[in-house]
Amino acid sequence: MIFVIDSGSTKCDWIAIDSSTGEPIFDKQRTRGLNPAIISSTDAFDIIKENEVIYGNKLSVSQIYFYGAGSVSYTHLTLPTKRIV
Repeated sequence: MIFVIDSGSTKCDWIAIDSSTGEPIFDKQRTRGLNPAIISSTDAFDIIKENEVIYGNKLSVSQIYFYGAGSVSYTHLTLPTKRIV
């Protein structure tokens, strides 16, 4: 499964795509925003855990494409040291 995540500071849209067929796995999900410049990895984990559909499928994810506020480039982004999804 591939997660495509589009996030701002206030809201975040999640789409799950079957990596074999390219078809959506479930309806688009929405969480609170995941801006790594203003929230901690603990806060991000708590936001993700609130959504049962996203959190319940976490072990099926093979790729994540995150597009969002606060992630300028790899040289400016501090990635979490533990897996939060």
